[in-house]
Amino acid sequence: MSNKRITAVAFAAPFALGVGTTAMAQFTPVTLQLGVGYNTNGDVRRFINNNNLGVGLLFGLPLINNIPGGHPFVGVNFTTTNGRGGHLNTWGLEGGIAFDLGQPGTSPGGIKPYAGFALGVYHHDVKVTTGGGSGGGGGGGLVANPAGRGLSQSSATSSSASETRFGGKLFIGAWLTQKVSLEASYRFSGNVRGTSTDVVGLMLGVRF
Repeated sequence: MSNKRITAVAFAAPFALGVGTTAMAQFTPVTLQLGVGYNTNGDVRRFINNNNLGVGLLFGLPLINNIPGGHPFVGVNFTTTNGRGGHLNTWGLEGGIAFDLGQPGTSPGGIKPYAGFALGVYHHDVKVTTGGGSGGGGGGGLVANPAGRGLSQSSATSSSASETRFGGKLFIGAWLTQKVSLEASYRFSGNVRGTSTDVVGLMLGVRF
């Protein structure tokens, strides 16, 4: 079965929230993130893969800063999970804010912890293959094809879906140096045919 291709990604409203003068460097001007994630849903792990790969770009918004200790940003990201003849690809558009935790480090190389949240819109493209040694049959959600629920199917063992959902992300991390960050997150990005697409992620960031 041919995969559906994404033609658009919906827009997530960015936060007009802010930052003090000491925080303007965070997420400014651009931060590239690369990392791995763990799929929280059992069907996704069983019929596709346990883990995923992710990439993202964050853009700081220093011109709207007005809350001390906050760092507003917008970001785009992509995660992909592949295996057993299927995939779960997610495109995201987010707007959020990160807050300093405690006092920023005083030395140029001081660690600067932060935490925050984002709201976003996520477009999911899913293909699942069951039977024939690809993970077994049965199950619900992505691996079922209820009449009238819009799940396209080309054979008894392959099904796909493409849907857009609102969601968000909670994250905590630290700037290890002036240029490098490490961040853990939980993304709640909605369901596709009743199956959760949530991901626990770990991302390494590099600021340009």
